[in-house]
Amino acid sequence: MPFQFNMLLEEAGIDPAAVRLLRHQPAVAGRSLLDIWRADRATFEAYQALQAVAQRASFARPCWASFIGTWDGRTLFVGLYEAGSPMPILEGFTAPISAVQHDAGTYDRYLTQRSDHLILYAGKVYVEWGGGASGKRAWAQRADAQNKPITELHLDAPDRPFPGLMALAVPLSSLADAPSG
Repeated sequence: MPFQFNMLLEEAGIDPAAVRLLRHQPAVAGRSLLDIWRADRATFEAYQALQAVAQRASFARPCWASFIGTWDGRTLFVGLYEAGSPMPILEGFTAPISAVQHDAGTYDRYLTQRSDHLILYAGKVYVEWGGGASGKRAWAQRADAQNKPITELHLDAPDRPFPGLMALAVPLSSLADAPSG
């Protein structure tokens, strides 16, 4: 039997029926979501905590296992979150990362707390999300109905490969050894 994600949940004492699997796209507004997760966890978590009111039933689970699609098409586990009840956003707002304007009453904000369960696997476990392109569009799934095979386990969280000088696009402030002027 292949190693599967629900085995990790069960080993941690978590019932897969209590878990919603979320697979975020690799990029939001042209920015790598994985890079944001690594560099600014609070912004990633604020982004994830906003969900459309129309999809409220999809998030009625006390735990969210979060994954991010990678630049090369794989799916990386980035953490387990405890999720509270949805709180309707009653004023228009600007979404984090994308800067898209949303009308009042169209989104909920969930109070989420990163769990210590599975924290050692965050950024190190890749799963087969399944379904080809259409399956990857099914970004919110039930863990008890979709036991994801683990395809890779790394000792260290891998970095995105260097794209080459001509394709490098990062703020100079993010480069520790860059000249200051």
